[in-house]
Amino acid sequence: MPNNYTAIAIGPVYKTMAQARKTRHLWGASYLFSYIMKQLIKKLLESKVVTENDILLPHSTEALRNGTKFYGTGLFPDRLFIQVTDTDKAESEIESISQKIIEEITVKAGNEFAAYFEAYFRIYYANYSLPDENIKIFPKEADNSNIVMVGNKLLDLMELKEKYHNDISQVDWQKIIDKLNGKGLLYKDAFGNVKDDYQFPYLLEIATDDFRKRNKAVHEDLVKQFLGEETEDEQETFLKALDKKSREEDNPFGSVRLKAYHKYIAVVQADGDNIGKTIGNIGNDPQGLKNFSEALGAFAIAATQEIKDYGGKPVYVGGDDLLFFAPVAVNNNENSLETIFGLINKIDKIFKEKVIESDKLRKIYEPQHGSNDPVVSKPSLSYGVSVTYTKYPLNEARDSAYHLMKEAKAIKDDKNKICFKILKHSGQGLGFTIEKKMFTGDSKHPKSFDTFLSMTTRIPLEKHTLASVIYKLHPVRHLINEVASDKARLSALFENTFNEPVHKEGKVGAYLKKIEAFIHQLYVDFKDDIEPLPDYETETRKSNLQKIYSTLRFVKFVTDDINE
Repeated sequence: MPNNYTAIAIGPVYKTMAQARKTRHLWGASYLFSYIMKQLIKKLLESKVVTENDILLPHSTEALRNGTKFYGTGLFPDRLFIQVTDTDKAESEIESISQKIIEEITVKAGNEFAAYFEAYFRIYYANYSLPDENIKIFPKEADNSNIVMVGNKLLDLMELKEKYHNDISQVDWQKIIDKLNGKGLLYKDAFGNVKDDYQFPYLLEIATDDFRKRNKAVHEDLVKQFLGEETEDEQETFLKALDKKSREEDNPFGSVRLKAYHKYIAVVQADGDNIGKTIGNIGNDPQGLKNFSEALGAFAIAATQEIKDYGGKPVYVGGDDLLFFAPVAVNNNENSLETIFGLINKIDKIFKEKVIESDKLRKIYEPQHGSNDPVVSKPSLSYGVSVTYTKYPLNEARDSAYHLMKEAKAIKDDKNKICFKILKHSGQGLGFTIEKKMFTGDSKHPKSFDTFLSMTTRIPLEKHTLASVIYKLHPVRHLINEVASDKARLSALFENTFNEPVHKEGKVGAYLKKIEAFIHQLYVDFKDDIEPLPDYETETRKSNLQKIYSTLRFVKFVTDDINE
């Protein structure tokens, strides 16, 4: 007997988010779709058309507990998969509920936008039964019985036929989002009982989270006094006021002083690798799909908290799909810095714990009997990290993060990477790709990634720590290519190059050892990447030298003083 399913989608997500020019508008546009999906699930459950057990994807139990837990970010994706008994009744309820949700949003935004909302937003669905010999969407027969793959394909075909409102510029979209954020709708749903004047933080507010952690009241007061609408003049005034406060004899922020990195923000976009293969392996097993959905839900909630603990602000964390703002670096109270790469590593560890090592999912990745190969490649996360001046246009920074993430996933079976790029205020920039996976068909990461993390998670702040490192290494760059794979010869090169007393002592000496270990391990892990250093910094080559210099320049960037 076939099982009946309904796949539901809402949109247009990307087109809506692309209109954002400020953090609160990007967050609001994103959360609006999560809110619509959340309300749709709640009302379907209330109508008794489905039970919680019928909801296959996304996992909803934890996030539906309104009034008890608030996560501050959208946890619901734009697609829903449910198992239904009565298809006709489900269809009728979806139509009715969809109309009620759009009407509710229209009232909050303003009735003058009623016709626009009705023409713009879409909640559409596809009913199907599996197995069904008439469904032949995919070449592989097994895929034509896959609950999610079939549902997604049907929704994709419907979406191509949808005619969305052509010109979003006909209305003041920013004004609409501001109303929805503050009219007891989105902010209240996401954050709980916030103050009437609450709004999602500014980029510069997030970038200077070091100061908020040390003295929330003073930091918030400066934000209210000087940022306003976050114009360029307001940003400069805010930074000057923050710098002045931090230089007072009785510094309200402890030992934290304004650094160059406080003027920059990291926009991070992440996406899961091998998720489609995992779902393909689950096939037409509703319970397996629910287990996977539950694991992704647990990851999303834990990752959201990790981002907040670091000082970042998540925009959405929908399972394996993440977008968030974060400080480029944070002062960890030990006169040293952690950076965005340490946060990414913590998110990866959560993903491994909640998804890959989940008791309910572990069998999916175990080798079949008589084989050493796993049933499906273990999933991972690829990241695009765009670091820009806080005055840089937000939508362009987000687009950059998105395209960097796509670049990290561009090569089939060679994903699980971080593509990173800094665009400095001067117009100069640097970028590099960090390999998190060895080329052995499994999800183990290269040891050079560990040494890279060691370099970027405890960076000493002593003056001149890195002032001469890049300068001293440049004349011997050709020798590095020759000797780096030999630990003893590389140590001798470092001994001769960094031979002053300051290089031998304390945190500086220890940090130079980390640099040496990173260089050696790169040439062990990627022994063929021995191309010369590119003539231009913007030129990308598969070169260990470029990885070394880009990493060192990043470390120097986060240790520079405010005017450097």
